[in-house]
Amino acid sequence: MRIASCPVITVREDTNQEVRFKRLLLPLDTTKETKDKVVSAIKIAKVFKSEIFLLSVSTLLDEIRLSYDRLEKQLEEVASQIKAAKIPVVTKMLRNENITEAVLEYADEINADLLIIMTSEENQLVDMTMGSTARKVIEQSTKPVLSIRPGYQ
Repeated sequence: MRIASCPVITVREDTNQEVRFKRLLLPLDTTKETKDKVVSAIKIAKVFKSEIFLLSVSTLLDEIRLSYDRLEKQLEEVASQIKAAKIPVVTKMLRNENITEAVLEYADEINADLLIIMTSEENQLVDMTMGSTARKVIEQSTKPVLSIRPGYQ
């Protein structure tokens, strides 16, 4: 997926659910590339007449480094962008030290049909020792996951 030139949807082989895209979960992160993901989510939502659920998960370190207010402001700005496109949107902020767990639990809670995540070319050492949140979401999700590389629109 790291070298794919277009977005990739991962659907687990053992899924027994109908694949549809009415409830899209869009976890936000603090990178500037997250805007690419928002544009793609809006396009998908328009095609499938979907609702977008925005999720911002912060760790204590995020809140110290960036401030809770900044994270909340980002969530509001993205929600406004989606509303301007006339797409229904729901926002949620959570604090959890395990971002993957929070994303997957919220996906189950809202019965998401598709998770839209941003994958990036990460430092191999970091990826080998800690693992990336995107990779963990792809591996652990029971729901389809759309992986978008930064810069793709």
